[in-house]
Amino acid sequence: MFHSFRHTFITKSRSHGVELGLLQEVVGHEKFESGITRRYTHSYPLKALLTVVDNIQY
Repeated sequence: MFHSFRHTFITKSRSHGVELGLLQEVVGHEKFESGITRRYTHSYPLKALLTVVDNIQY
């Protein structure tokens, strides 16, 4: 059941133009589309991640 919420959240986030790296961090997915830079990328600050959650309107 909760997996369907995850799909909805990701779909809505992407349709609102949320940056992929931010979204991946919020939902716990590996940041895979950034190539070698993923090794050097630290976690995003919480304030940046909140924009992902705040962007969704149900």
